[in-house]
Amino acid sequence: MLCVIWLVFPLRCARVRTALREHLNHNRARCEIGRSEETMKKTQLTAMILSLLFGAVHCDDDNTGGNCTPTAEICGDNLDNDCDGIIDNGCGGECQPGETQECGTGVGACTFGTQSCGTDGTWGDCLGGVQPVAEVCDGVDNNCDGQVDESLTQSCETACGAGTEVCVNGEWQNCTAQQPTDEVCDGVDNDCNGTIDDGVGMECAMGTTRICGEDEGECATGTELCDDSCSWSGECLGEVGPAAEACDGLDNDCDGVIDNGCTCTAGAVQECGSDVGACEKGQQTCDSNGEWGNCQNQVLPTEELCDGLDNDCDGVVDNGIVSMMEGATIDDTCAQARQVYDMSEGETSALQTISGYIYKANLSADDDVVKINMWEFSDPACIVNWDYYECHEYDFTVTDAAGIPLDFDVVFTNLTYDTAADRLQLCETEPTTHTWSAMGTGNANVRIVGDCLTDANWEVYLKIYTPTPTYSCSEYQIAVEVVDAPPQEEMCDRSYYMLPY
Repeated sequence: MLCVIWLVFPLRCARVRTALREHLNHNRARCEIGRSEETMKKTQLTAMILSLLFGAVHCDDDNTGGNCTPTAEICGDNLDNDCDGIIDNGCGGECQPGETQECGTGVGACTFGTQSCGTDGTWGDCLGGVQPVAEVCDGVDNNCDGQVDESLTQSCETACGAGTEVCVNGEWQNCTAQQPTDEVCDGVDNDCNGTIDDGVGMECAMGTTRICGEDEGECATGTELCDDSCSWSGECLGEVGPAAEACDGLDNDCDGVIDNGCTCTAGAVQECGSDVGACEKGQQTCDSNGEWGNCQNQVLPTEELCDGLDNDCDGVVDNGIVSMMEGATIDDTCAQARQVYDMSEGETSALQTISGYIYKANLSADDDVVKINMWEFSDPACIVNWDYYECHEYDFTVTDAAGIPLDFDVVFTNLTYDTAADRLQLCETEPTTHTWSAMGTGNANVRIVGDCLTDANWEVYLKIYTPTPTYSCSEYQIAVEVVDAPPQEEMCDRSYYMLPY
């Protein structure tokens, strides 16, 4: 039966016939296959024929075997024009193609129009009428809902600010913004000109404040209130005003000057006195009247002493010492030599010490000259031993107060045979044969050859020089030792000098 079924169904499409023919030929060739497969093949062939007859194919040819091309679906032609497998789909819902009807509304500003049914069975656009639009404030029912200018609002403003207004019968009315009024004293800008309480006779805005007073010195500003009459109250609240000046380091009277009229600030402490030389500064305290008190704990000037200090605090050390004023102890030359004392061999065979000062009031260099008379003791042994020798030895040492050696010269002159003029001349000219110099050592040892026939009596000059570096008011000490010279038969050795008598 399957081998001949294509003869039973009249086919309209060449393509369908061709496909079916190829399939039947294939199955005819297999009709001779065992009957065990016939049932399965029958089922498959039936499904294929139904698919070819009713499948998604649009056959628009004239049964001559042309191709199938999709087009827009045409309602009522019983064909699957769009080749989607469904005949006349979309054609059974709203209307029949070509049908027309009235559309739209006649309410308000709207009018009716006409719409036609399209080939797809649906109504097209409404044409020829006036359609609803958004409502505007013009006294017309623009949206055609039966109400005129309903629910229309817009922003509005006055000099006082913004608000909203509504549309009534085509006009905007009832703006909610505040309207300007006459200014009154209430802390509000009633006339909306940007200034509060600026009406006639009003000085200020009620409740506002302003700074009053001054903040100079100890003064402080306060606050003045604008009262309910819009006038300044005249009361400066919290102000600190000027007070009498109290000499306390503050500007009490607020004139820009601290402690004016006061010498000092009460309780202040300052140094007083001098710290020049040996002086030391003290302190003084300012009393409650702004006056400095007495200077306490200062070291005051004293009389100048020759001690290396500026006792009188004049900035110069050891100047103008009253007890040593030049003139009282002038001993600068041999003629001014200061006689210190006489020394006798027989009486003083031990160390003798004298003191002096190198001093000038103007602190210039001062070389002192002192004079010592030395007498020889006549030894009784010389009576029987008149030809014996006597070896005389004198030792001189000059040091300052610190024990440092000073430079000096020793000049021996004959006190027995020379005249005073001759001795003075010898001192001034310092002949080498009569002079021993102690330069850098502070010591001179003089040894002189004598004999029992002659008494060796000497006027000795010591020239003491200003120390180097030069300074004045230097205390010095002279130590002189006279060694006993007993008669002896032997000649003095070469360390002893033979001086002319």
